[in-house]
Amino acid sequence: MLINYSSNITVQTAMFASLEGDLIAVLGRMSSSDFKNPSSELLEEALDILASDMALNKMIDVYEDRDLTPLQKEISDNITCIATKYGLM
Repeated sequence: MLINYSSNITVQTAMFASLEGDLIAVLGRMSSSDFKNPSSELLEEALDILASDMALNKMIDVYEDRDLTPLQKEISDNITCIATKYGLM
């Protein structure tokens, strides 16, 4: 099966953007008690989104043997920055 490389990059970029939007949406629903409660479902959801971002990063690096595109890197960095700001990393 042939995979169109440029289409694959577009899909992956959309996945990063979707993760960023999901993280912002989850953080917007969280209260201060969610951040302090390790069993909070919203906190768990936010951490799952971060894990997905890291897994997508790794998949591109390892399985496709290439670096992220500049846009993918920027979006992934935004996710890391947001997560750091909210104390998730």
